[in-house]
Amino acid sequence: MLTAIAAMIFADLADLIAEAVADAVDEPEQSIQAFAETCFQFALHSPNRYQLIWQRQLVDHDDPALAREMERVYSTLLSLLRQGQLNRHVDIETHAIAIWSMIHGYISMRLDGNLVASEDTVTNLARSKAILLSLIDGIYCRET
Repeated sequence: MLTAIAAMIFADLADLIAEAVADAVDEPEQSIQAFAETCFQFALHSPNRYQLIWQRQLVDHDDPALAREMERVYSTLLSLLRQGQLNRHVDIETHAIAIWSMIHGYISMRLDGNLVASEDTVTNLARSKAILLSLIDGIYCRET
């Protein structure tokens, strides 16, 4: 039963992400920001739902319905990365894993109480946005 619930949670997250990135489809970096911000908001507003989907001891991640919904989220991220001019020091999967790891790590640390909401003192952005921008700066080629 928890696996079915986790599949529904991932479906909800995938739908929210699709809606959020639709407005920035021509702007790859803004799309990645929208992807991450949606994950942050979802997790911080529904922490128990977010934490459940990652509990391998409670949820069967090999379940086809759950795997399909998880893939929707991940394939969206890959699609967004393919739209931009990436630095090619590593492959696209590595970029996606780096972004997902940063998102999930930051969320986990916030939900566990190890980090609190704060602002970056240089950009005056929310820390979550500033961390993501730092990562994006290393992923995308910039014209000088």
